Amino acid sequence: MRLVRYALVVGGLTAVLLTALQLTRSRAELAPLLVPGPPASVELPPITVTAGGGFSATAWIWSISPDGSWTYQVRNHGLAPDQQRSGHLTEEQRRLLAAFATDSALQAELRVPLPQCKISDGDDARTKVGAVERVASWCREDLPHIARLRAWIKAAIT
Repeated sequence: MRLVRYALVVGGLTAVLLTALQLTRSRAELAPLLVPGPPASVELPPITVTAGGGFSATAWIWSISPDGSWTYQVRNHGLAPDQQRSGHLTEEQRRLLAAFATDSALQAELRVPLPQCKISDGDDARTKVGAVERVASWCREDLPHIARLRAWIKAAIT
């Protein structure tokens, strides 16, 4: 009987630890690849991320201002009522996003020329950081910094 109780306790603790590790891992995957602590002078540029288009009648828009205020909009083009929410990033979120948005690797990806692509319709996915805007190609591209930025923003404010 003692052995069974011990096994249940150990099994339960293992499940709790595995769940905690999974949550930690999920948060770590969402966090951008950053060097510790950006300089205090890094300012958050305005950022706009859009998705939708193609055969979809819905457009999703995430906008973040330099002060960390954000707006999330769902535009349904008359098929359903539009939705809008707004809020404010925490100071830690704003600091992390500012460091990532000004990172040279992300800035380089935003400037990658579009590949030749013969697909004529697809989702419209735009990423604008400051004055630099990148419209995603409908063909497969490997732009991990843009993908992480988009995923981080969607997870943080959706």
